[in-house]
Amino acid sequence: MERPSRAATDHRTWPGSPCSDRTSYRVIESSGGLPKKRSQTGDSFRIVLHGEVDLVRNTELLVLVADFRRSGAVDVRVDLEQVDFMDSAGLMALGHLREIAVRRGGTVCLVRPNRPVRRILDVSGFGALCDIVD
Repeated sequence: MERPSRAATDHRTWPGSPCSDRTSYRVIESSGGLPKKRSQTGDSFRIVLHGEVDLVRNTELLVLVADFRRSGAVDVRVDLEQVDFMDSAGLMALGHLREIAVRRGGTVCLVRPNRPVRRILDVSGFGALCDIVD
């Protein structure tokens, strides 16, 4: 079932984080239900995801990776607060984002993953490879 389109503006700060800043962004709902936001502030690129980040969404995830690659940004922040589930396709996308960021001398910051997603990140090793902000 398709979700209705929506847009929201949000201001968040995670003090003390290696990837903290104050950014305005719009969340744009895609027709597939995986909201994606592509916002660049200086050397930082930000992606907001929610719902199920799985093989069904692989094409959309690869588009987001390509957007980051084309952006030239050094760091990437991925907001996972509203992600209900993540499988290997989501982990693969995070791996691609990390590869690009590291090659540019940057980092990947995973923002507010819920408990099940955090467990997946820790078991897969991404918890040690990326900055995670709760």
